[in-house]
Amino acid sequence: MVLNRKGSIAMIDAMIFIILLSAVSVTMFANIMPDNVHDGPNAKTVCDDLFSMKLDSSTLFDTEDTQILPISTLIAANMNSGHKEEMRSFIKRVMDDLVPDIYGYDISMTFKGDEMIVERHAGGDISSEYSCSQPVVGSMHIDVRIRLY
Repeated sequence: MVLNRKGSIAMIDAMIFIILLSAVSVTMFANIMPDNVHDGPNAKTVCDDLFSMKLDSSTLFDTEDTQILPISTLIAANMNSGHKEEMRSFIKRVMDDLVPDIYGYDISMTFKGDEMIVERHAGGDISSEYSCSQPVVGSMHIDVRIRLY
């Protein structure tokens, strides 16, 4: 392939144009991500996932009654009975599954003035926080606060 001077200049100009076009397009697509996006877990999502669970009542209680109930009802019943350790242990296992090991959390649940806290420390600042009320029976509810670190 033999090129004259005009042809080589035109080819060099085309290559420079393609290089500049590539650099501009890479820069445009690299800056599309919004500033408020982070990869860590979200406290609202963790709360929604936890309280979407329904369990067989015999899973947590020594009973022959095998009703399928929302976790909020089972938490309230357990807190009301005064025997919170089994529920605390169960909630800890679930939260450990929902929140990756590199993050810490604390979840505070209050029912009729009685509070239960489950936590895993990981240091650092709060990265996400969410508070809500979960229905139990009738007009009763559990007040929930989840903080992720």
